[in-house]
Amino acid sequence: MLILGGVVVILVIVVGVIFWWQRAATPELATTTQNTVTAANRLVIDGRSGEDIVTTANTPTLTESQQQQISVERLAMTFAERFGSYASTANFRNIREVQPMMTESMRQWSDGYIQTQIAKTADQNIVVSTRALATEAVTMSGTAATILVHTQRRTSQNGQPDQVINQDLRLDFVTAGQSWLVDGAYWQ
Repeated sequence: MLILGGVVVILVIVVGVIFWWQRAATPELATTTQNTVTAANRLVIDGRSGEDIVTTANTPTLTESQQQQISVERLAMTFAERFGSYASTANFRNIREVQPMMTESMRQWSDGYIQTQIAKTADQNIVVSTRALATEAVTMSGTAATILVHTQRRTSQNGQPDQVINQDLRLDFVTAGQSWLVDGAYWQ
């Protein structure tokens, strides 16, 4: 019994030494960095190697109207891709899904458009995918905007080879409370 206790003590000591040796050989993962502002637009970071790393933090601040324009242009790209992509078998779901992004008059127009197109495309197999490539703000004010979305459209119809065209979509937006809504969509 005494021998067994001695073996256990020696084993614990060996494991402890190995653990201590492994810990001492492993470099610390966390290092302390010191940040010092040296000029209005520069930040110096002293890293672990002791070398100074200099980066510029001169990020321009956007005005409220610039932020608003970016927001409307992103909305226009999303709307154009969804509005312009459809499959005849989907029963114009693409237009119904973007109706919450429309004014009431645009919604009424889209409902009428869907009804007339259902009859025209009933016996056809058409798939159109639209990708928004870029936007251009034609006019922009606090309450209205006209955005031109440059798109690429791929059409597959009745087993024919795909047709790829570049087509612009002019979108007229108006504000409704805090939201921008599409009030007109015109393929160019």
